[in-house]
Amino acid sequence: MGNQPRIILQDKPSAAEIFVYWTLVGLLLAITFFVIALFLNSIALFRNLFLVAAFGSLFLSALRIIIDLIERELSLYTLTDQVLTTRRGFTQRINTIPVEHIQQILVRKPIVGQLMNYGSLIIKAPGFSFVKIDRVPNPEKWQEAILELRHIH
Repeated sequence: MGNQPRIILQDKPSAAEIFVYWTLVGLLLAITFFVIALFLNSIALFRNLFLVAAFGSLFLSALRIIIDLIERELSLYTLTDQVLTTRRGFTQRINTIPVEHIQQILVRKPIVGQLMNYGSLIIKAPGFSFVKIDRVPNPEKWQEAILELRHIH
């Protein structure tokens, strides 16, 4: 009982990237198709095809957001005093890295991640080239906690 792992941090992947990325993709495609449809106003068939493409791009972006949000709900990042575990997506793929084996941990944040406080953890451990954990909320907090645990072990 005394060797029971203690949870240090636990969170789901950030949803910010999902909304920002797919909303922008959908809107940019829809605007592009609408503008083309306006220029093809004299040719009804082409205009209608581009209008369908514009609405289709909005629909597909909304669908992708829903799928990614469901996948996010099925995912979980957990740091205990012994291991870092990621459980991802529909397949429930699980990666576990003992904290004592973590040699190096870096944080990478895209521009949107800097604004919305999420990023990637890039971890070097024996037996792995590098492990990249994407869409980590407050990645510096995770990095700091892992580094503190490494000093304890």
